[in-house]
Amino acid sequence: MTPYLAEFADLPDFVIRVAIILVALVLNWRLPIAKRYHPIYFFQQVAERLADKVHPDPDRHKKQLLISGLLAMLSAVLPVVIIFYLFLPLVEFPWFIDLLVVWGCLGNQECQQANLKIYLALTNNQKFLARDRLSDWVLRDTQNLSELGIIKASIESQTLRSGYYYHAIIFWYLLAGPVWLLAFRLLLELNTSWNAKILRFSDFGKPTQLLLHILAWLPLRLFAFILVLGSGVNRAKQSVKTYKSSWLYTNNLWPLAAVSQTLKAQLGGAVSYAGNKTRRPQLNQYRAVSQSDMLKVDKILRRSQQIWLIIIVITASLVMIGHRFFSW
Repeated sequence: MTPYLAEFADLPDFVIRVAIILVALVLNWRLPIAKRYHPIYFFQQVAERLADKVHPDPDRHKKQLLISGLLAMLSAVLPVVIIFYLFLPLVEFPWFIDLLVVWGCLGNQECQQANLKIYLALTNNQKFLARDRLSDWVLRDTQNLSELGIIKASIESQTLRSGYYYHAIIFWYLLAGPVWLLAFRLLLELNTSWNAKILRFSDFGKPTQLLLHILAWLPLRLFAFILVLGSGVNRAKQSVKTYKSSWLYTNNLWPLAAVSQTLKAQLGGAVSYAGNKTRRPQLNQYRAVSQSDMLKVDKILRRSQQIWLIIIVITASLVMIGHRFFSW
C-alpha cells in the first residue's frame, strides 16, 4: 500500500465515504452505465423469472400471496447481500469496492437525459416518440397519454427517480455502508419488477413495497424538505396533510407535493397501470403543467442535489476538523 493510500485509509469512515461519493458522482456523470448493460439489469431479469415460477396464479388466497412474496424477496436479496458481505473482508482496498458499488447503485443520470429527449420530442410535436421514450421509465400506461399526461408523468418520474436513486442511495451509503446500500438498491429493483400498483402483484409485491417504504421514509422526507426550501415549506406540509388520506403511497407524496409547490403547478391525477385506472387527487390548485416545467424541474432537482452535496461536504469537513483536533 502506497503512503497516500495508507493516509487515505486512516481518515474517518464518514470522510472516506464522502470522497467515494464525489468520485462516484463524477463517474456516473461522465461514464453512466447503459441500462441494458448494467449488472442490476441482470438481477431484474432474474427477479422476473423468479416471479413467474413462484407467483403463477394471482388469484390464490391473499395470505399465500403475501408469504410467497416475502419468501421470494428474501431469496432474491439475501444470497447476493450475504456473498457480498463475506467477500468484503477479503479485499485489500475495500474503498475501491465501495466506489464500484456506489457508482453502480446511482441511477438518476439516464432518467434526466431521457426527460430532455421527451421534452424535445414534445416541442417537435412527436407525441408517439415522447410516449415511447417515457414508457422506458414509468410503470403507468403511456399509449393513450395526452401531452399534459406525458408532461406530468415525466416530471413525477424524474422527481421520484432523483429521490430514490440519488438522495436515498447517498443517504444509505453514508449511514450504513455498502452492504445496506446494495440491499436497498436490490429492493428498488424488486419493487420495480413486482410493483404493487400492478394488479398481478398487488399482494405478492406488498412485502417488498412495505420494506422499501420503511427504508425510504426518512431520505424522501429530507429530499422533499430540500426541494421546497425558499418556496413555502409550510404550504407543502399542508398539501401532504390534505391529500395524505387519499394518496396510496405517502412516501411519494412528499417529494411530489414539494415539486408541485415549487413549480406552482398541478401534479397528480388519475393514472392507469396495466389497464387498471387508479384515481389520485390533483396536487394543489395551481395552473396545469407546461412543457417549460420539464426544464424547470430539471433545474430544481439539480439544485437539490447540489444542496445535498454541500450539506454532506460541510459535515465531512466538521468531522475532519474534529478528527484532527481530538487526535492531537
